[in-house]
Amino acid sequence: ARGGALDLAALDAGRDLRRARLPIYPFDRKPYWVARKQMAEAASSRGGRDGIRPHLIAQLAQALVVSDEDIDIDLTLSDMGVDSVLGLKLLRGVARSFGVSVSARDLIAYPTLRGLASHLEGANRPEAKPAVQETVCRTTNVPLSEGQRGLWALQMRAPHASAYNIPLCFHLATSLDLSALQAALVHTFARFPMLASRFVETGGDIARKVDVAAPAILYRDMRRTTEAEMLSELRAEAQRPFDLVAGPLARLTVFSRGATDHQLLFCFHHIVFDGGSFLPVFTTLFEAYRARAEGRNLAAPRSQDDFPDFVQSERAMLVGAEGAAHRTYWTGALANAPEPLDLFSDLPRADAKPFAGATQLLRVPTALSQEMRDFARRARVSPATLFLTFFNILLHRYSGADDIVIGVAERGRADERFETTVGYFINMLPIRARGIGAKSVAKLL
Repeated sequence: ARGGALDLAALDAGRDLRRARLPIYPFDRKPYWVARKQMAEAASSRGGRDGIRPHLIAQLAQALVVSDEDIDIDLTLSDMGVDSVLGLKLLRGVARSFGVSVSARDLIAYPTLRGLASHLEGANRPEAKPAVQETVCRTTNVPLSEGQRGLWALQMRAPHASAYNIPLCFHLATSLDLSALQAALVHTFARFPMLASRFVETGGDIARKVDVAAPAILYRDMRRTTEAEMLSELRAEAQRPFDLVAGPLARLTVFSRGATDHQLLFCFHHIVFDGGSFLPVFTTLFEAYRARAEGRNLAAPRSQDDFPDFVQSERAMLVGAEGAAHRTYWTGALANAPEPLDLFSDLPRADAKPFAGATQLLRVPTALSQEMRDFARRARVSPATLFLTFFNILLHRYSGADDIVIGVAERGRADERFETTVGYFINMLPIRARGIGAKSVAKLL
């Protein structure tokens, strides 16, 4: 099939078009997005789309795959299906495009698009910060983020613990080319130097060194084992601790029960990998594997390590006015914080923490799950906020405590520059709830 040139202006016909029904198969009614470059050129020819409100409408319509006209600016964002991730993405887009100060709290204080746009249109435009030209070393003595420093300290206190192992297992129900998989692993390590890192003490500080080769794939022949035995082996391998000093901090073990029955167990230490690292790493790895398995050569990978830039920006924030504001807020929020809860247990607790916890799964019936989602929507909160409230109430009933602090993970990728950067960005936030016993569920929410 050959492509054809289309006159965007003719398709637009004077409308503010963002999607076009292209002349393709007559039974295909899916609208296709117009390329951003073409959109920009078309907008320029019409004088552009000024104002934060039109910008938010356009971005939200694109995210929800609806037309601009379908966006009700007086409907709450939560009722339109906007969760915290999408909401923050919208705010970051406004900050980037219009240079205004934004905060995650804006989504709570101004729950409708009309209110949010009005607030942001009057928000402060911070003075432009001069670009930092400091040279950052990316291979030897690379500085750590504050989050990485915390994980380092925790791992050093319990070097044989596997609490921060991240196991990811894939079932491959086809033939496996081990040599192609090994080549793909080497390629992925070269593409993302964070995976090739280890962490050492040097000059009284902790530093990251990028000098670890991709490990050889471990192969386990499980043809003579039962499924239960293989699962036990998988769990044991997933819990094998990492050595942060020696590395490597990522490994791959293949468990094979037949020519077309393989379990690929990838394991990472959290200090080099988080949820936001998943797509870039595995997209690269599986594309490289497919290429090698099909006999194609792999192009030399372009090294992608923006994490030192994140560390640099984090440090600049911490020593500036923004960092001072954060310290003032959290110092006040955690003033006279309670001691850790002394929860009762059916067996005595050991003084030493073995980090050998387990996960208990409770499957919520579909009807009850829907009721909870409906309740959260009516209360204008996310399901995560609802479950955090339930957890506070549960801990209060077990312990009698009215003042409880719970650690909540925040993804930590506020800057879109680092959206696909591989590394540990998680920020643990201590969320405090007070007066639990005297408040209704609505007040706690």
